[in-house]
Amino acid sequence: MDDFKAKMVLEDIYDGVQRYHCLKLIYELGVHDILKNNPNYHSAEQICKEIKVRDVIPAYLQRVLRYLACFGIIDEKYHESENNVVVFKTTYILNQLKNFPTLKQEKFSPRIIDIVDKSSKNYNCHSEIVLNGRSLWQYMDDTPSYKEYFNKSMQAHTSDNLADIPKIADIINEEHLSNAKIVDLGGNTGQMMKILSQKLPALKYINFDLEEIINSNEPIVNVGMVAGDMFKVESIPSADIFFTKNVLHDWSDKQCIHLMRNMSEKLNKDGVMISVNYILPEPGKQKDVWWSRAMDVTLLLMFGKERTRTLCEFHQLHQAAGFNITKTIMIGHEEKPTAVLVARKIENF
Repeated sequence: MDDFKAKMVLEDIYDGVQRYHCLKLIYELGVHDILKNNPNYHSAEQICKEIKVRDVIPAYLQRVLRYLACFGIIDEKYHESENNVVVFKTTYILNQLKNFPTLKQEKFSPRIIDIVDKSSKNYNCHSEIVLNGRSLWQYMDDTPSYKEYFNKSMQAHTSDNLADIPKIADIINEEHLSNAKIVDLGGNTGQMMKILSQKLPALKYINFDLEEIINSNEPIVNVGMVAGDMFKVESIPSADIFFTKNVLHDWSDKQCIHLMRNMSEKLNKDGVMISVNYILPEPGKQKDVWWSRAMDVTLLLMFGKERTRTLCEFHQLHQAAGFNITKTIMIGHEEKPTAVLVARKIENF
């Protein structure tokens, strides 16, 4: 399978039959009736209090509702008087839910309804449900063909962003870190560092990932390969620039804070942390942008707490880890909102 085909398959998975299963979920939970019977806006927490058939996790239900909102099935917005509280109400489309022909089809349903249920013993890591007791990373270790497909798809996503590499190089130049050492945490095959090294040859480049990934990589001129665990600070090399690309959405808030504090400890004086992340649109904005919301539902299915985030949530996450975001540069395509975030350590944190 070539890189482009792998990327297309991955994107098909992101949406696939998820729309059907999310519709089925809100029907089985009675969410459509709750909203239809009271046409005002409701938070996910308020909706969960009305659900009779399950004890549902509000944050997880909110992610499903936000995904459906981009298709006009549900209306969403921020609450006028409470910051960062998303509220929802019914739409004409949702009121016709029972007439959707897809709901009459017999399809295998992933256990979305179990995932949002508080009683589920495994809701902290849903990949263990999907993959028979194994995490996604363990599954890839046990299934070399899937790991190869995953790595190719990630490499294809890097290639898809080739037009944005000069922008990232310009951002690094603007930080005035001449002869800086840049470490790509979770860099996989090292393609990002390879491309950047061609744009900025004066920098020192290190691709950092797990030992089994580094050992399987082909050598890259001017890019060092270092193996370790980014959650173990002692195995992380020091850096003037720590770089991550689509890494933070693979981890919960708690794990992201741990990871960023590790970077903070190994960051040289005047160093910066630069991350490239898919951005979840703020409620009520870019309603037709489905991709990052579909990605979020995929992460919900596979991991639970791992997720895509809004820019507001990224600011809160960085501050909790002792960083201030000093620059936000939007890149990529409109249908896939992506931001380069530049952050520096908060003094005396």
